[in-house]
Amino acid sequence: MAVARAELGPKFWPRALAATLIVSAILRFTGLGSGLWYDEIVTLVESARKPLLEIFVYFPDVNIHPLYSVLAHLSLQSFGESAWALRLPACLFGIASVAMAYLLGTRLIAREEAWAAATILAVSYQHIWFSQNARGYTLMGFFALVSTYQLLRALETGKARHYVWYALACAAGVYTHLTMGFVVAGHVAVILTGKMIGWPALSAQSLKPLIAAWAGTTFLSAGLYAPYAPNVLAHFGADKPKIAAQVATGRWAVAEVLRNVFSGAGIIGAVATGIVAAIGALSFLRKQTLAFALLVVPAIVAGAAIVVLRQPMRPRFFFFIAGAAAIFAGHGVGVTAGWLSRGTARPGTAVLAVTAVLVVLSAAGLPRNYRIPKQDFDGAVRYLEQQSGNGVVVSAAGAACWPIERYYKKTDWPCVRSVDELHSVLAVSQPVVVVYTLADYIENPELRDRLRNACREVRRFPGTLGGGDMIVCDPRPAAGL
Repeated sequence: MAVARAELGPKFWPRALAATLIVSAILRFTGLGSGLWYDEIVTLVESARKPLLEIFVYFPDVNIHPLYSVLAHLSLQSFGESAWALRLPACLFGIASVAMAYLLGTRLIAREEAWAAATILAVSYQHIWFSQNARGYTLMGFFALVSTYQLLRALETGKARHYVWYALACAAGVYTHLTMGFVVAGHVAVILTGKMIGWPALSAQSLKPLIAAWAGTTFLSAGLYAPYAPNVLAHFGADKPKIAAQVATGRWAVAEVLRNVFSGAGIIGAVATGIVAAIGALSFLRKQTLAFALLVVPAIVAGAAIVVLRQPMRPRFFFFIAGAAAIFAGHGVGVTAGWLSRGTARPGTAVLAVTAVLVVLSAAGLPRNYRIPKQDFDGAVRYLEQQSGNGVVVSAAGAACWPIERYYKKTDWPCVRSVDELHSVLAVSQPVVVVYTLADYIENPELRDRLRNACREVRRFPGTLGGGDMIVCDPRPAAGL
């Protein structure tokens, strides 16, 4: 294991970590109460508001993350219904993930590098975004780090408690989101392959306790999902995810990742951090091959499985690798600092300097996260209420329909699902506007093209969610009706 090169003193790095966690908390609690976006609204209405017993047995859609719904329900019961209370579990687990990146990092890299990893994760635009997203992704990211940590400890010590904690972390992750199963499958693939090819780190390792841990994970996860089994199986056999997969392709996912990275951290910050992380990953691969595989292979398994299952390739399904990426970046900081401080015997100070540069570059994009909501349903609805009060007929289309009807209770704003329904709305003599969002997911292609190409935009409410701008348009002038 790597040891810290702590010329700054043994107490410095724990204090630096405490400062990092405080900054992490401030960045994640700030703006926690901004308007909800589509998936958060679904989580609130379809799950978190339900009685606790119903959450354990009712699974309306894979859009629901069971463990998150349980925690969100408890938060709403404790603090009242609000956006920040709904997002509180994601926020807390986001902060905990920063601490966990440090803890796992200290087992794999130098202590100052582990601090750099935690600090980079703390100021990451994407990690803050998901820490303020009422979904289970920060929980799954946390459990991915915990499971990897406990697996490495189990392989190192052979103690039963680490296998038990490993199984529990894996099951908790799976209960949060089904894609955590890919993390477990990745671990299985690495261990079995390593045994087959004779990796020294696994040569003396018995498979019996690992098989027991994987079996425990399987049975516990199956038990937790047993009440949901018919709904889950029906989802994977339905056409809806296959239709979504035609939009959320691998090429789309890569483009979306690049859009998020560059619009969040900014090009300079993203490129600089990416280069440092690549340096760290290459060095890490040479020094910690087993750990590298345990961190990376789950993402490869996830990608392959999503393609085979013909499911949407959404970047958020790979969010669990954020902690691993931060660890690689932290190690890259250490490698870079070593080059810069060669001959000075002050690598710790150099780590501080390199980390500070990356933090400043990355932080340049953070104001956007607080200035623009993920999806501005609140702003659009307020505007449309004013228009409706002035005699304008308001209608909705696509992903705008469900939240407007179920969450905002605007049952008098009809949802149009086809051009014929749009014509019916336009039969009135009053002015008409249509609000829509996430146009790529409008299932009726004729309606989608009509809204995009022949509906004059009246107002746009920007959102940080890709394609999530709320667009209010007038269908009459451009349509010639």
